Amino acid sequence: AAGHHLPRLGMQRSLVVAMLCLALGSAGAALAHSLPMAAVARLVESLGYLVTVVAAPVMIALAAPPQAQAAAMTLWGTFVPVGMAVGAAAYACAAGLSDWRWAQGLSVLAGLALAAALVGMHAAVPQAGRPAAPTAKQPTGATLWALVAAFGAYVISEVGQLALMPSLLKEAGLSLAKAGSWTALAALANVPAGVIGARLMRHDGLVRRALV
Repeated sequence: AAGHHLPRLGMQRSLVVAMLCLALGSAGAALAHSLPMAAVARLVESLGYLVTVVAAPVMIALAAPPQAQAAAMTLWGTFVPVGMAVGAAAYACAAGLSDWRWAQGLSVLAGLALAAALVGMHAAVPQAGRPAAPTAKQPTGATLWALVAAFGAYVISEVGQLALMPSLLKEAGLSLAKAGSWTALAALANVPAGVIGARLMRHDGLVRRALV
């Protein structure tokens, strides 16, 4: 549904809204003092995440030259492990120095900064934010659905495990800083898979033949 409606708004505008949702959700989570308030804040964050994973790859594909598209999409494919690693380490450090509510400010500042950067990029990448011309409906084969299921399974297992790891390590007796460091290392262990994916995509027609 998001992929269907976002081109009407424009991918670049959608990403600006997504960054603002992430910032607003993070601020709401920091200020929440009840479960319903925390749930609403997480829902707003989830909306920002959903729009980001739909709109960002499209903008990257439009902005990258053909010879660099495989490398650009591979770099984008590392956003989950790298983001989890940076987040775990930064949050552990910030929460250790103050409090977890103040640590939420990292996401608020990052979301606002990225939204401002995207607004500033409007003149530099004018085509990336415009809706694409309507095209004929294409059939979706079993391979495409298998890719969707594979990514969904990866996100459920990987993100869920990494999100809980700092708390589990803290309960096991590690300091907050060490728990964040080990979580960051566990997240970065996923990055080599992106390199393998890039090498596979360099084999001419390998992925393209499989998706046809």
